[in-house]
Amino acid sequence: MIKIKKVITALLSEQINNEDFLYQDAVLEYIEENEEIDFLLINEELPGEEIESFINKIKNIKIILFVNNSKNKEKLLNEKIYRIYTNGEIEIEELKNTIKEEN
Repeated sequence: MIKIKKVITALLSEQINNEDFLYQDAVLEYIEENEEIDFLLINEELPGEEIESFINKIKNIKIILFVNNSKNKEKLLNEKIYRIYTNGEIEIEELKNTIKEEN
């Protein structure tokens, strides 16, 4: 049986986001109300507090973080982050496969 994964996106794009996730508070509120989330795709510049503090509030969700440059990528490495990519580093199909292959 294939498990369908629930993925939410907060990538600073109204066209890509599942909901109105243009602020960290909106993401946290949604996560609190919906426990069945497997992945969160976020942009490091999502408005709110420091991204590290925001990430530390998220429990039991695999985080895929998109950063602007490789210096930030190294700085933000954290055991809570499943994958971290520099903007433009990964294609949509690769990202889908990464999520699909995770058990």
